[in-house]
Amino acid sequence: MRIQDKIVKNNYLDNLWFTLNPDDIKVTELGGDKALYRIIPFDILLQMLSERAITLVNTYRWDDVYENFIMKYDFIQHGKRIPVHFMEDRFYGLCWSNRMSSDALWRIYSPDKKSVRIKTTVGKIFGSIPKGSGDGVYLFGKVDYYSQAKIENDLKSVGILNKDQLANLLLQSFFVKRNSFSHEAEYRLIFMSKNLHGEIHGLKQLPIDPLSFIENIYFDPRVDDSYVSRCTKVLVDCFGYPQKKVHKSSLYSFKPLRFELK
Repeated sequence: MRIQDKIVKNNYLDNLWFTLNPDDIKVTELGGDKALYRIIPFDILLQMLSERAITLVNTYRWDDVYENFIMKYDFIQHGKRIPVHFMEDRFYGLCWSNRMSSDALWRIYSPDKKSVRIKTTVGKIFGSIPKGSGDGVYLFGKVDYYSQAKIENDLKSVGILNKDQLANLLLQSFFVKRNSFSHEAEYRLIFMSKNLHGEIHGLKQLPIDPLSFIENIYFDPRVDDSYVSRCTKVLVDCFGYPQKKVHKSSLYSFKPLRFELK
């Protein structure tokens, strides 16, 4: 198994968002204490606590039609079209954000106003990656945002690819998104399975100690306080999660100032 941070390019590569030369790959420096956040439905949180694991989902399940875009392109070998989409079963991902407070993310990922935001750190995400396993390749890093025109125009500079270069390009493509998604300020953990048929049920689970991994839990700022109280009781009584680490987001709280008038 190979573990490293996101593949990045050196500056002299004409500012392309990818590199095909293995010698140009370097590891980005990410502080282990850097905080990252994820908004999830409450039942998914309960699943994390119960199964004591984080779950990477097959990337073909992601909503954005531009995800896995490299695998949707046409590849020609000896005049014949070679399908690449069969590789989609091998890629799994888990997304985080460095945005602690975002109205946009609450509205997108908590449409019923009942989701929660969990906090962890880069170091704890790395700590969840199994050491010494031969099950595949894990990559972690920051997503870069570009215009769709740049993403596609840069690819036009690619010549004939060999198998290793194609795999390298596929991995890097998970760390580039269109500018329309820049509000997500995203970081990703990507896993490429060595198993050609992917993982069981399209999921890849990594064991964690949830009470340590999840540093705090915040409920949607729009939800009723009674719902927060009921759910907090479940977290504390059933899973032993510290009550002092459970809160309701104050994003929509308003405390009026007081002015004296003559």
